[in-house]
Amino acid sequence: MVKASDLGLNPGDTINGFVSGVSQTAANVLTELYDQMPDSLAYTGSYTVDNNQVCRPNTPPIAVLTATPMSGTAPLDVLLDGSGSHDPDTAPPPDTIASYTFDFGDGSPAVTQSAPASTIHHTYTCSTSACDYPARLTVTDSRGAKSTNPAQVVIHVVGANATPTPTPTPNPLPCSGTTVEDNDPHIAYSNGWHSINNPSASAGHFRLNEGGNNIHNAVLTFSTSASQTGTIKYFYATSQKGGSAEVFVDGQDKGSVNYNGPSGSNRSPIFGASTIYNYGTQPNGQHTLEIRPIHDGVFIDGFCIGNATASGTPAAHPGTTSETNSNQSPGQESLTSITLPSGTQAISIAAESSVAVPIQLVLIAPSGAVLQTANSSTGVVVLEAPITQSGVYIIKEVNLSLGPVQVWSVATPLVSTQLVAQMSNGMTTGPSQGLSQDGPRSPILSDILFVICERVLASYG
Repeated sequence: MVKASDLGLNPGDTINGFVSGVSQTAANVLTELYDQMPDSLAYTGSYTVDNNQVCRPNTPPIAVLTATPMSGTAPLDVLLDGSGSHDPDTAPPPDTIASYTFDFGDGSPAVTQSAPASTIHHTYTCSTSACDYPARLTVTDSRGAKSTNPAQVVIHVVGANATPTPTPTPNPLPCSGTTVEDNDPHIAYSNGWHSINNPSASAGHFRLNEGGNNIHNAVLTFSTSASQTGTIKYFYATSQKGGSAEVFVDGQDKGSVNYNGPSGSNRSPIFGASTIYNYGTQPNGQHTLEIRPIHDGVFIDGFCIGNATASGTPAAHPGTTSETNSNQSPGQESLTSITLPSGTQAISIAAESSVAVPIQLVLIAPSGAVLQTANSSTGVVVLEAPITQSGVYIIKEVNLSLGPVQVWSVATPLVSTQLVAQMSNGMTTGPSQGLSQDGPRSPILSDILFVICERVLASYG
């Protein structure tokens, strides 16, 4: 084997024919030359001499997309920026980004721009109350390789004619009778239910559960006369990430509900779906409707219970939901704090990325200790943990993918209803539920209550 340069050949030259042979040398003297072209064959055809760069591996470039702003009212002018894109082939001569292809996600034609034009403005509109558009970027390097990593941001656009979040009214849902909204205090929610504001929901908000696995139930208890039969109507939403749940009325399985739809996201689902369930007589007139999430997103907008009365008295209820939305580069961590009040029993945190990539959640206690870690490769990760002390907790989100993503997350504590009521209204001086009203409490019970009060007051000191 000889170098092309030893034969006087340079990149770009053409070889139109050659003779191959081998020489035998002894004592620095050429003694023989053997022709290696059998049967006097001659080479035909041609080759073009190229440089060693042709043999270099061509790793796909990495696309990085950001958007400013990521949300607003239509018409919304958004600057899409791909200037953070880069190519990992840095050995001389390094590869560079040659072009940027922007897909706006709203049905508009994609636009390809040659470098160095790495940014573009686009105006988003929305004909409904709210729209989500997944804008994507693909880049091509100087040797023709295209990016394969997901580079996407979701643009949230509020319709120009959308009304502000409505104030709940007596009958915001299409209901002939009593309406029960998702935030009604008679609904018993387990840990894992989040309150999300959305102007398209019946009262401007709805409940979302992302955990599934049949343990995050929601139970509505309602009362009728012992001889009454009737129906209850369940209003919910659907989305592309919607899942399913099993519904039980008075303990009887009424089948599953499918929350999966052709459009919408868990943050902005499509409202208007409903299912009607029949109930029979109960000796005490007490009825329950229970929703048991099975997998993925489950939604509650409200209920219509006719002439029945909501009567549940949950021992705990979801506290205030915290919501964040951020862009994260590959490997980037984002930290947010949440203050959990006294009486917090547990917390549920859910993070959803714009594309299905690995993400991680970490919950850090006020002491700095890591309480729990959760990982997922599907783009949705849920972390749930029991809480034994109040204070400021840290939630860490980590983008474990090779590309940038947009991450939307929610966090909601499950708080003792009785303790919160005492904190809000002071210690009750009248009869307490579950305690004897016929006379003074026993000395042991009084001591227990005194210790509880002391600890509650100490936590506020």
